[in-house]
Amino acid sequence: MPDAFLFEPVTTEPAHLLEIERATGTFSLKTPRPGSFRSSEGIEEIFGLIGIIRLLAGPYLVVITARKRVGRLLGCDVWRVTGTKLLPFVKGRLHTERQRDEERYLALLQSILKGGHLYYSTHYDLTHRAQKQHALRDDHQDKPMWERADQRFFWNRYLAQDFISSQLDGWVTPVMLGYVQIESHCTVNGHRFDYALISRRHTKRAGTRYHIRGADEQGHVANFVETEQVLVVPAQDRIYSFVQTRGSIPVFWSQAPDITYKPKPRLTATEKRNAAAFKAHMDDLTRHYSRHVLINLINHKGAEAVIGKEYEKQVQLYGDESVRYVWFDFHHECRKMRFENVSNLIQQVKPEIEQFGYFLTENNEAVRKQEGVFRTNCIDNLDRTNVVQSTLAREVLNAQLLHAGVFQRPSESIADHPAFRQIFNHVWANNADAISEQYAGTGALKTDYTRTGKRSFKGVLNDGLNSATRYYLNNFKDGFRQDAYDLFLGNYVVGQSPRSPFAHNYRPVATTLFVIALLIGVVMLLASVVAPILQPEGTQSIIYQFMVIVFWAVAMVGAYRVLKLYGRDLVDRPQLVPIPH
Repeated sequence: MPDAFLFEPVTTEPAHLLEIERATGTFSLKTPRPGSFRSSEGIEEIFGLIGIIRLLAGPYLVVITARKRVGRLLGCDVWRVTGTKLLPFVKGRLHTERQRDEERYLALLQSILKGGHLYYSTHYDLTHRAQKQHALRDDHQDKPMWERADQRFFWNRYLAQDFISSQLDGWVTPVMLGYVQIESHCTVNGHRFDYALISRRHTKRAGTRYHIRGADEQGHVANFVETEQVLVVPAQDRIYSFVQTRGSIPVFWSQAPDITYKPKPRLTATEKRNAAAFKAHMDDLTRHYSRHVLINLINHKGAEAVIGKEYEKQVQLYGDESVRYVWFDFHHECRKMRFENVSNLIQQVKPEIEQFGYFLTENNEAVRKQEGVFRTNCIDNLDRTNVVQSTLAREVLNAQLLHAGVFQRPSESIADHPAFRQIFNHVWANNADAISEQYAGTGALKTDYTRTGKRSFKGVLNDGLNSATRYYLNNFKDGFRQDAYDLFLGNYVVGQSPRSPFAHNYRPVATTLFVIALLIGVVMLLASVVAPILQPEGTQSIIYQFMVIVFWAVAMVGAYRVLKLYGRDLVDRPQLVPIPH
């Protein structure tokens, strides 16, 4: 094994080599000599250093080994990470239990690294929206890219700390988790433009659907995502930007997985604590985005209503005139698949759409600013939220294309241009799927409407499959996925305790047997109902058949009741940072 990692940047100018001693972890910069370091043995091309993480066997260097070009935005390449390696500083085996833990840690890291949702650019600041980049350009022009980055969306900040501490600024590549799609050379009415969508997922309170809900003491909320729509019209040297956010209802609440199809959400704190968390959240949003319309899409009745009413109460207690709250019961208003009724919500917030506007630069000078943001949520901030955000984005993009002269009359819209309409719809549906995969484990529901503007029977069937898959993942796999987020972000630091954090990762035998019993009960009940239909008439008495059906029905109900009682013991719970529910 070589004594050091040696990195040579690809550049046309003289540059220093970075050497990392494997035994000590010491960094040093070296000036290359002619003919040195040119042996092909052990040489591999890499595209960036994500950082260093310390596990039980020692430090690992995380490098980008493969990437896919997403597109060019304002002349800068944007990349999706498609391949990585974890290079150990030292090699050696641990004893059995610790080796087992080490392999689990590596698997957790790989699940994030191989997830397909990490993006970066070496020249464009993906972590900042265009309006913020423009506002900070004078202050930030001489700062390294990691220091310019919005720390909320700098996903490898923890892993890059060794490089930052050693002032190796040029070797730090800020990586963002979320979604980026860039559609270049779109054409409408003979005008060419670029269209892009960037979703940035927050590093605080990051996690999975049922394990991370609501707010924390600092006002950070689950599944907070900033989504920016960018329109570039090169012929006019104009850049348009429109930003929206989504995030969990900003009070203390939980919805712990317990084997049931949809666990009941419940409030978990006093009104006073909720008020403090809500204030912290809204103060932070105001600092970043100014005015707000809070769009709440959850049900007015049923289990969701308890959380919605607390949300409404906290808005009233906050008492800020720059914040407007709109509770739009999506399921009620759009019942019977009438999703076009979202237009009623758009009419309600039409004044703010015009007042908030969008950001615009001409010849690199800001001529308009976005004066406020729409923050949308449903219970998961996924499916209903996607439909509403894409509708708001379409409304604003229509106005931007008219302003740019791409549209020739005020009544013209994206709907009048099938080729670009398809691009727009697919970009937003792809974004919906990506955010949903990160939080819930599957693609989004209702994307048939986002892609086509219509609800279809095929889309309903696909939603059913995704819902069933979510049920399985959220109950039996999300503890692992939650651990992956916590390890990657540094919420859990390996080696702080001599005990294995996975020691209590067990599922009681009794509850496992009841799951098997439930499955057997379902199969046998179906067989008991179907078999008499397939048999010749009179081969079995009706009473006997009825008793068999009743027996398996009772067995299935009994197994289900036991599972419901002990369901929380069976689900896959996070082990690194246990979640109190």
